[in-house]
Amino acid sequence: MSMLEQTAAQYRSLHLSAIARELNQLLVEAEAGEMSYLNFASRMAAYDATTRRLAFLHRSFWKALTTATRPQSASARLTHCWTSSLSTNVTT
Repeated sequence: MSMLEQTAAQYRSLHLSAIARELNQLLVEAEAGEMSYLNFASRMAAYDATTRRLAFLHRSFWKALTTATRPQSASARLTHCWTSSLSTNVTT
């Protein structure tokens, strides 16, 4: 196993899979830009934070979408009908 593969496996074990997936590309960018260790570490942390934020937004969007289009349960429909009939009986 190469040093790159070992490092990627370590990132995966720390639940930093976004960094593990893109480690090779991040290293290429760091070498091309001659980054310091601190800049490289900051770049990796920012990349992972951005990836997690996008994943959270994606999950939230689909959860909201499926919740808004989900048909009402039978008990919710009955509750709605029952409370509607109560309000019409009280006003008449």
